[in-house]
Amino acid sequence: MPLAALLERADLGHQAEHLWMEALDQAPLPGVPKFLRSLPRSVALADAIVAYEMNGQPIPLLHGGPLRLVMPGWFGMASTKWLTHVHARPAVSDNYFMAHGYRYGDGSPVERLRVKSLIVSPLDGARVPAGRLQVAGQAWTGAGSGGIRGVEVSADAGRSWQAARLVGREWPGAWRGWEAEIEFRQPGPRRIMARATDRSGSVQPLSARANPGGYGNNSVQEVTVHVART
Repeated sequence: MPLAALLERADLGHQAEHLWMEALDQAPLPGVPKFLRSLPRSVALADAIVAYEMNGQPIPLLHGGPLRLVMPGWFGMASTKWLTHVHARPAVSDNYFMAHGYRYGDGSPVERLRVKSLIVSPLDGARVPAGRLQVAGQAWTGAGSGGIRGVEVSADAGRSWQAARLVGREWPGAWRGWEAEIEFRQPGPRRIMARATDRSGSVQPLSARANPGGYGNNSVQEVTVHVART
């Protein structure tokens, strides 16, 4: 259910600008701080969901049950597992994983997803016949970006690109399926690439800027197939 609906009768101090998500998330090693995330109040009440079922069944413990926060369009650490309390606070949490962990190299926090696509068919290393080949995958982007605008594929290692077709219904915060047809006439190894663009204009880069934690890597994926001789 929406977090806003769950908390509509709770006195959370409406002047507080942040909601701290407390959970039973504690590393089994001594000295590791308890995990806690906070979210801007306006964002959390607009988009966050408190989930208690998955595929019609109670959420398994390994997936964060019995209650888990789901924050669409944000990286997974914002979707707090084993949720127990929600606190209204005037400032961002000073928990280690907010103040120091999950930060890019420039110090900015890891929050909203970056636009990205994946090729799910064919698999890397697959052997395929010469001729036309169906390529399919999924694409997604972060909250506030307006969703996926388009996906392009390349059959020549990025020298040229062609538009893929978006398939299925578009749902806010959900992955978007795509498919395309490419053609290989010559035998041997061939590289397939895919890149997504969202409605904010962000384009998936060939190579994402590196950072010490390896966060937010949305580099263009590359799949190599082996085209058989006819």
